[in-house]
Amino acid sequence: MNKTAIAIAIGAVAVLGLILMPKAEAAIMNTNTSGALGVPAGGLGAYANFFAFDDLFRAAGAQYGVDPLLLKAIAIHESSLNPNAANTSDPADPSYGLMQMSCMPDGSGGCRASEFNLPGWPPANQQALFDPATSIGLGAALMAQNLRAVQGNVWQAVAMYNSGQTYDPAYTNAVSSIYKQMGG
Repeated sequence: MNKTAIAIAIGAVAVLGLILMPKAEAAIMNTNTSGALGVPAGGLGAYANFFAFDDLFRAAGAQYGVDPLLLKAIAIHESSLNPNAANTSDPADPSYGLMQMSCMPDGSGGCRASEFNLPGWPPANQQALFDPATSIGLGAALMAQNLRAVQGNVWQAVAMYNSGQTYDPAYTNAVSSIYKQMGG
């Protein structure tokens, strides 16, 4: 075998290793040596809750095969890591919690079934979306669904998280910037 063939074989083995990496291993890839998820660089340390939900991001990332650091970057952009965040600017489609999950009211304090085909959707009521574990779990499930829909294209899946099938470069760039600031 010549050097080129050996290099190609080594590259193929490396790619295969990444593809076959167990979800649990993938979920801890972006953990620094202190065990914290991400590095609060570029002013991100100003978030009082920067490390508060790391275990939940890791667990949801492992369960759904989504990079927990990416989930955290989405949460920072969506809610500034505030589990009580609420966006009611569109009364027909408000969003709540860390991951700002959309909850179209059903008239009785609950959420209507929607285009989401997620485990645990719709939640029992709007208040459930303020629970960090529920919000992060639903956000991770949605990201996993998006990733499958776009054959693993991470940034297209992130764009879908914000606006369905519409590509929003400003949103994607903002999440990407936060992700990179944290070491992703």
